[in-house]
Parts: sequence; C-alpha cells; structure tokens
Amino acid sequence: MQTLINALDSQDWLTYDTHKKALIKQFISNHDSKGLVDFWQTLLKQVASFEQYQRTLSSV
Repeated sequence: MQTLINALDSQDWLTYDTHKKALIKQFISNHDSKGLVDFWQTLLKQVASFEQYQRTLSSV
C-alpha cells in the first residue's frame, strides 16, 4: 500500500499503474472482491481528508 501512496504523492503514474494492476490481479485471482474493496477504502482513508473520505463513501 505504501508504494501506491508514494506514487500518488509523487505523481509517478507509471509506478502507480503498475502496482495497481498487480494488486487488482492478485485480488481477482483469489476471488476476493471484499478484500479488494477493503483495500481501496483503507487507501482512500489514508490519502484523503475525512470529509473527502466520507463524501466518497456516501456516493457509493
């Protein structure tokens, strides 16, 4: 997760995209959709403000 956060912070979109694709592939191959959702929620909570986090969750 820290690799994705660092890539977001530095706007290193190639690193972000590479790790994102590998991560999604891992969750999908394990048939773990709940784990995938939990991961993205945790990441969002770490990089967004509380208000942004709440607004995003309420729009789902």
